[in-house]
Amino acid sequence: MKAMRAKAGSIFIPLKSLPSSEPSGLVFLSIQPMGKQAASLKKKIIPMQSSAGRCFRTGRPYASPNSKTDPKHYGKADLVSGYHTENMLNYPLKQGAEVVGVLQLLNKEDSERYADDDIPIVERLAVGLAPKVSGFVRAPENLEILGIMPERDAEYATVMFCDLTRSSALFQELNVSAAIQHINEYLEKTCDIGLTYGATVDKYIGDGVLLRFNVPRPVKDHPFKAVTAALEMKAAFEKLKSEWITMGEPLVGLYTRIGIAYGVKRSLVIHNTNT
Repeated sequence: MKAMRAKAGSIFIPLKSLPSSEPSGLVFLSIQPMGKQAASLKKKIIPMQSSAGRCFRTGRPYASPNSKTDPKHYGKADLVSGYHTENMLNYPLKQGAEVVGVLQLLNKEDSERYADDDIPIVERLAVGLAPKVSGFVRAPENLEILGIMPERDAEYATVMFCDLTRSSALFQELNVSAAIQHINEYLEKTCDIGLTYGATVDKYIGDGVLLRFNVPRPVKDHPFKAVTAALEMKAAFEKLKSEWITMGEPLVGLYTRIGIAYGVKRSLVIHNTNT
């Protein structure tokens, strides 16, 4: 700004839902000077139809000696901030062939106006700027610092719910201590199998347990491992039930129930299956 005698300046970066998607607009990486007028624009989205957006889309610099009569100038930003843009120069910041941002200089000092003659000078001054901007925008955590929440690639998880059907029969046929012992034995065997396949115990719910795969610890092939674990859990329960019946306990009508859900995190639907 000092070299180009600009009264104000900004660096814009693209706002994208995903790294590979087209930008829906531009946001401010930096505004100088940072006064009340700039603060009112800090979190605003500048549309791609603006002068800076045109510069980003075309990859070509653009000078506007008279912004008031320039139909390409996006005057609504001035209305929001109260700043009066008289003239401007937009320069694309490129990393290789990719445009990673736009440098915008506003209102040249001493009543002069930016014109095409200024573009070669900005080109020499901006050589080291593009790599820094590129490195910044490629780190999602940096965008979050600016208050921009980029959409990350969808993360999938598998959730499993296991419980006993007719567990009230345990308390009807056995004393309380024995019934609780049976439930604990069932949950212990079920969880041991789940943990072997990478599950995390979410919570215990009476005679049941909720297990998570790939949340928070990553588990490769978690849907397959969850199904495999479920089959082993069923076999382990049948063996356990057989032992209880062999010991003379009237628990023939007792069964385990296992439900598995797979999908994007926080968007799972559980399907129960009696086994």
